[in-house]
Amino acid sequence: MSLVSFESFALVFISLIVYYIVPIKHRWLVLLAGSLYFYARSGIVITAVMAATAFIAYYGAILIEKDREKSKKILIFSIVLILAVLVCTKYLFGHLISFAHILIPIGISYYSLSLVGYLADVYWKKDSAEHDFLRWLSFVAFFPKILQGPISSHKVTGRNITGENRFVYENVCYGLQRMIWGLFKKLVIADRLGLWVSTVYGDLEGYGNSGAFLIVTMFASAVQLYMDFSGYTDIALGISEMFGITLEENFERPFFSTSAAGFWGRWHMTLSGWFKDYLFLPLSRTSAVKNASRKMGARFGADARKKTMITICSAVVWLATGIWHGAGVNYMVWGLYWGSIIIFSSIFEKQINGISRILHINTDAPTWKLFRMVRTVSIFAFGRMIATQPSLHEVRHIIRAVIKEFHPEHLSYIKYVYLSGYDFVMLAIGLITVLVISILQERGMKVRECIATWNAIPRWIFYAFSLTVVLLVGVYGSGYDTSSFAYQFF
Repeated sequence: MSLVSFESFALVFISLIVYYIVPIKHRWLVLLAGSLYFYARSGIVITAVMAATAFIAYYGAILIEKDREKSKKILIFSIVLILAVLVCTKYLFGHLISFAHILIPIGISYYSLSLVGYLADVYWKKDSAEHDFLRWLSFVAFFPKILQGPISSHKVTGRNITGENRFVYENVCYGLQRMIWGLFKKLVIADRLGLWVSTVYGDLEGYGNSGAFLIVTMFASAVQLYMDFSGYTDIALGISEMFGITLEENFERPFFSTSAAGFWGRWHMTLSGWFKDYLFLPLSRTSAVKNASRKMGARFGADARKKTMITICSAVVWLATGIWHGAGVNYMVWGLYWGSIIIFSSIFEKQINGISRILHINTDAPTWKLFRMVRTVSIFAFGRMIATQPSLHEVRHIIRAVIKEFHPEHLSYIKYVYLSGYDFVMLAIGLITVLVISILQERGMKVRECIATWNAIPRWIFYAFSLTVVLLVGVYGSGYDTSSFAYQFF
């Protein structure tokens, strides 16, 4: 089941009513029942795999807390088991078995990281072990987040999900607002762009002789992913908020970033935060990294020591990030691509700033900021192209077309991407709407809070109007997969 379907909306509506009817101490059981139903609709086998993996983390954390002398061995053994399930189902079964779709739990990459983080937090005494398995399972399987994140931390949201949440009218209003906003991004913008991108990338023989059109498609793909992924996050956070549950933010207008590092501080923030907390920082404290950094520091100075640590840890993190996204070589190349850019910009930051001063570039000028934003989005769009292709052969084909067969006159190919004039008008209106609201938010305006100050009648008329517009203007039918999100099978 997906978050965008009549069945899932019915589940949210029914669960919400039952949730606030039952005694407050037992409300978390409503979420557990709803989450298990939601997940089981995708398959009983994968639900059993998810529950079994959750039990490994549950029991491992209890043992870690109980036996501190053996806690490190228990931690390592538990993490190995969880990662073994991930590797076997997602990477081995997915490539070797024809019926793998019934064995690969949806969202396994997300909840596996959440489980590993929980075990590490209990080991580091940053969190306490949950001794009630059903409460623990209600956190792991919480249906708004399990398919595509956010990658929640138990110490941050665990007790919130299983806690005694009272009915708050404002939470329902805010949650509904955000849910409608996510549906707008998904149905009005992302699914239209998705049809365009899938049409072009699915027929590179036909469209691959125009580098100019492929560049436009790269940017369309980048925007499509952002609208799809952030739209899902808005829906998930909106549903959670209606239940009085606050999940971690995952996006903060990343296309306004002026650097690659800044982009990943705004894009998929829970993934970036996870790799920082549970891989980068622990790796930087290992004796191997410390010794390598110390040797470089002794030879080239303190600055070299710091840069060596950053280089080693960042390279490992980005290679791991690429592998987390998928088993293909192109995903590893994608990880190394981003890692190289971030490492280079970090190591040579002083030199880059020096070049700006030599060239008398006014780094405070709005035009310079705009240039850096466009540059960052371009870096992301190219990386997105690498990740979306079946193999590096298609990547080389696209790069060759951009360099040798630019042909700007072939931009007219846009009329063959199965989008009508009406679709392009709706796309333009949708993109302008998101841009305007994003600019207002970037300037500090809290749009949702402003709407909340309206009187009840005009506010609910606005909600009803917005939802109606999304349902009427959103795309459905042949060629559109409104129930699927870009990252839900990760």
